[in-house]
Amino acid sequence: MSFWQKILKTLRRESPMLRRMYHRKQYPGLSISEWAEIKNEGVFDYAAGADIQSGVLIEIPHNGHLRMGANTFIARNTLVSPSSEHSIEIQEQATVQERGILLGNITIGRYSLLAPGVFIQATQGHHFSIFPHWLIRDQDNYAVQNNLMVKEKTRVVIEEDCWIGVSSVIMGGVTIGKGSVIGANSVVTKDIPPYSIAVGSPAKVIKHRLDFVPPPVIDAARETDLPYFYQGCKVEQHQQETYGTETEGILAYKSFVLALQTASPQRKIWVKMRSLKEHISVRCGNTTHSLMNEIQPYCFDVAQIPTPFFSFEVISHTSTLAIEDPCVQIQQAWVES
Repeated sequence: MSFWQKILKTLRRESPMLRRMYHRKQYPGLSISEWAEIKNEGVFDYAAGADIQSGVLIEIPHNGHLRMGANTFIARNTLVSPSSEHSIEIQEQATVQERGILLGNITIGRYSLLAPGVFIQATQGHHFSIFPHWLIRDQDNYAVQNNLMVKEKTRVVIEEDCWIGVSSVIMGGVTIGKGSVIGANSVVTKDIPPYSIAVGSPAKVIKHRLDFVPPPVIDAARETDLPYFYQGCKVEQHQQETYGTETEGILAYKSFVLALQTASPQRKIWVKMRSLKEHISVRCGNTTHSLMNEIQPYCFDVAQIPTPFFSFEVISHTSTLAIEDPCVQIQQAWVES
């Protein structure tokens, strides 16, 4: 770093006006406080409505990636730091309240709410049992020098519509199922099923928001079926009120998941949907269909997919699809009897 670069960095650190100008130049369209700091050596993507408040520190290392979806929010004095070769993704309308710490490889699903003081450690742990009589730091050094580093499953996935309570801790390798609620001061060390309420250290399921039992048929017009439009679907109430009757279907993004219960090993599912874009196809299992602009039923061979979660991928043949841009409308889905 040159002398003048050092001077500019010092002035920017001390002057709110210079920090504001720097942020506007580096991150056009991002709502960011002049008292926030971004140390970026990797990739930082953000969509419209992303908001970063005062005192937030974002550290993105080389080959690290941070993505903030539309209308996301990181509150005061929060630390966000993806690890190298990994990413932190905060999806559309998810919020992280003040004093949070997000480290490593993390996905926070749409509509999820993280209360103040949530700590997510999705990073490699320390070595303490190679030579138990050694210092833990010495065992870490020995593991690095002798290629003994174990590639642990560290990724944390908080699925859509979850609420993580105040001062909760989420350990590496955990998936918290859609719609779950984690009580304040809990420590989550194992996966939590969808629509569960879990509390304690370690966190244990004590009840359920609803009985999550995927049916063989789901319908966009039936409110009780909304949980089974599992991921990547716009199911908020104002969307239903604004678009539901007129469009006769739920809007879905370029990746979405439907939950359906099937009994037959030779499974086929039907999805009644239409394209919102020109020249797109949808893939699920061993089947790919080109979509029409009118609502049509499409059959997919899903014999190789374990139930009840079926992942769909929308493919454009003419352009790149934006993550936040709905691509299809889904009216119904059912299992072939």
